[in-house]
Amino acid sequence: MNRSSLVISLTLISLLLLISCSAPPVTPSPTPTAISASAPDLGIYLLAELDGTITRTRPGWTQQLPLSVATLLTRNDLLYVAPDASGAIVCADLKTVVAVSANYIGGSPCPQHEPLIKHFNGELVVRPLRQTPEVLTAIPYLLTPRRTFITDGRPLLRWHGSAEGAPYSVRVWGDGVNWENVTTETELRYPEDAPALQPGVPYHVTVRDSLGHSSDEEKDKTALDLSFVLMSPAQMAELEALLAQVDALQVNETAISLLKAEIYSARSARSDAILLLEGLMSAKPAPAIHIRLADLYLSVGLFLEAEAGYGQALEVYQALGDIAGEAAALAGLGSARRGLNQEASAIEALEAAAQIYETLNDLDALAQIQRRLAEIGGSP
Repeated sequence: MNRSSLVISLTLISLLLLISCSAPPVTPSPTPTAISASAPDLGIYLLAELDGTITRTRPGWTQQLPLSVATLLTRNDLLYVAPDASGAIVCADLKTVVAVSANYIGGSPCPQHEPLIKHFNGELVVRPLRQTPEVLTAIPYLLTPRRTFITDGRPLLRWHGSAEGAPYSVRVWGDGVNWENVTTETELRYPEDAPALQPGVPYHVTVRDSLGHSSDEEKDKTALDLSFVLMSPAQMAELEALLAQVDALQVNETAISLLKAEIYSARSARSDAILLLEGLMSAKPAPAIHIRLADLYLSVGLFLEAEAGYGQALEVYQALGDIAGEAAALAGLGSARRGLNQEASAIEALEAAAQIYETLNDLDALAQIQRRLAEIGGSP
């Protein structure tokens, strides 16, 4: 090598060293990843906080969709956080809260572990009432507790009523219990001086109004078991441990209430979950809260209340442009209307949901809707 070549080589090396020392490090763009769909994880992953815009997609989806606070995520969700956005996710261990910050792109940031509670991921079995909504609204049918475990030996008894129906005769009955009272209100707390309710024993509530209608008219028209059962001390201890764990989380009170509702629901304490979520409805709730409450109404056979909840969620999801949420609300409407024996409008809602899932290329959800349509004679 001659002298001039050596000088040029040394100069180039010096320049490269200078550039490498002065230039800021390059941050690689994150690559979206997700847990394999072959290993489904039904754990609760709650989007507890949201500031700005976060969108999501799933393997196979054709587009990204906006998220709203209180959405239950899955480990297959791929998140896209806008440059000026952030959020917080409560993980399935109910201990870990993970922040997602600006420009994050990827799957669930939660560590993978066995979920403490799981949300229902199947198809709700709807056993229709054999009467019209017009007839149902004339009955003082029970709101809570029904088809549920209860956590308090003095449950709050609530029923559908009207000014014309008062006063109401209320009876709680079961093994060793036959308690009655009269009230002009549409709710009543089972009192301390009434016969004690025993764990594991099914109890029933009958409400009669002054017009001669009885809540038993609904019970006689449905195949659902509308009894309630007090939890055992062992069940209560397990439940209270989970609730205490949620109370220790550093998240907002709405998120705490949502997680507690999921815990109650997972332990079949549906009335406690319903009362908790209804308490959140005084503020302007996220559509995910409408959906979750409507799901609970559906699970206890409150089809009118479920229909109203899904309808409210549908309006909000449509305004947000979240077609996945829109499809979920339509699917729920189909189930609620089928429960009310409104098969034509049930088919209409389910077919609209199927069309959205087909557009989104969500083949699993589409297959579920098609099965439900086939059951009631709609177009699969």
